[in-house]
Amino acid sequence: MASLENNRLRALKIYADKADKSVPMLLDYHIDDFLRELLSLPDRPVGQPPYSGWLTTPQGINPVQTSRAGIDLIKRWEGCRIKAYRCPAGIWTIGYGHTGTAKPGMCISYDEAEELLKQDLQRFEKAVQTLVRVPLNQNQFDALVSFTYNVGAKAFGDSTLLSLLNQKKYLACAEQLLRWTKAGNVTLKGLVDRRTEEKDLFLS
Repeated sequence: MASLENNRLRALKIYADKADKSVPMLLDYHIDDFLRELLSLPDRPVGQPPYSGWLTTPQGINPVQTSRAGIDLIKRWEGCRIKAYRCPAGIWTIGYGHTGTAKPGMCISYDEAEELLKQDLQRFEKAVQTLVRVPLNQNQFDALVSFTYNVGAKAFGDSTLLSLLNQKKYLACAEQLLRWTKAGNVTLKGLVDRRTEEKDLFLS
């Protein structure tokens, strides 16, 4: 019993050190998972931020999956190409904006494009779940997944947009979307229109 209490005190110290040193939010999940295993605690509830239920009070559960409306938005703006091509940023792309395995000369079926979309969605949904520390409704979640799907998880994680959002500055976050309209330092009308739709969805 004393050992468990000592571990809890160690956990609290790690948590305090993390907060004081402003370690990036992504690391919180690694720390939380490690400590839950160390202390034989239940897994973190789906959609909950780190430390919920044992070091902090659980927050309202955010959406964990993109809605059909959000998926349709992504499909509409990404389009579906079954032969690999270079996007405006010069990156090899295939299917619904998939870049992870795209390469010159690659061809896929429409069914394979759908499967790649599902796989990519899970990754970007997880990024939004992991990095956002404030409550989101379904439309806000969908808009952010669409944005992250387009710009990448690292760009989202490093963005002023996310920083403002995590300060609960929702309107300022929405305005930041309109700053992400360039590829290769060139403003693209398609990105302007996409960001406008994402902003409208975020605020609706």
